[in-house]
Amino acid sequence: MYRECRDSAWSWIFLFIGILAALAMRLVALFMHTNQFYAKVSWYVGVSFFFVFFIYRYNVSNSRARAVREKDLVSKVVGDDKMGEEDRRVVSRILCGLTSKKERVNFITIFALSGITLAIAIIADIIKVMR
Repeated sequence: MYRECRDSAWSWIFLFIGILAALAMRLVALFMHTNQFYAKVSWYVGVSFFFVFFIYRYNVSNSRARAVREKDLVSKVVGDDKMGEEDRRVVSRILCGLTSKKERVNFITIFALSGITLAIAIIADIIKVMR
């Protein structure tokens, strides 16, 4: 079971893409005050990377939902139906994915970058007004 809970290289790549997208989108707010070209480049990079990242996340979510439906796992878990070895493997894989630290790291990174960007943007706006 430990092997099934290991994160794949692809999941790490897409985590990195998601974090880069979040960073690029937050840089837009900062570059708006200094360089419009870089702001636009950051926006395009952020949106493009988010596009790729959310396609990946949609496919992961869709795959989990399809496995639950195809194996009729909800009725097996709720009812008295016996779960076979394959059913247990699928449930194990889904639960491992749901308990992954990568998703929490992604959320914390986006939250922290948003807070830092908001603070810097407010300070930049205040400095602009005071000039």
